[in-house]
Amino acid sequence: MHLGKIAWTKRFVETYNEQLPPEIQEYMVLLSKASIAFYEKDYEEAQYLVAQIREINFTYHLNKELLLLKTFYLCRNKYLETKLESFRSYLRTNKQLSANVKKAYENFYKALKQLHRLRERYFFLKNDSKNLLKLKLQVEKLLAKLQNRDDIVSSVWLIEQTEILLRKF
Repeated sequence: MHLGKIAWTKRFVETYNEQLPPEIQEYMVLLSKASIAFYEKDYEEAQYLVAQIREINFTYHLNKELLLLKTFYLCRNKYLETKLESFRSYLRTNKQLSANVKKAYENFYKALKQLHRLRERYFFLKNDSKNLLKLKLQVEKLLAKLQNRDDIVSSVWLIEQTEILLRKF
């Protein structure tokens, strides 16, 4: 969802939410509103809305967790690593996920964890030019890997975040 579509999306959610099946209506409205808040960069509101979502099945759980992981990353939430490990555990133990779906989410987990660690190292080393150059090479390597894969959930978002980190050097 890009900025030009947010107003349209808000109207769509308000206009058509009544046409959703009752068993998923509340979930879809909350997830839609959380997604809108996320794209408006209102991460606190996005997290608040996601916290209200009751889970219906594994697909909804994955959507909810993906949005939370992204907001945790963008807010530099100190619990991101814990949330990542919880997500990894969920992926490992869920027997309903197909192998391809599981792999795509596992790849997201790995990429986000690596990106998070690289970003944290950047903030730790930002006054150490010698080690920053090595770190920049690692970020460039991650970016190249992300750009050459098609089996990662939210790869466009991960690429954008990696490019943002790269511009800091």
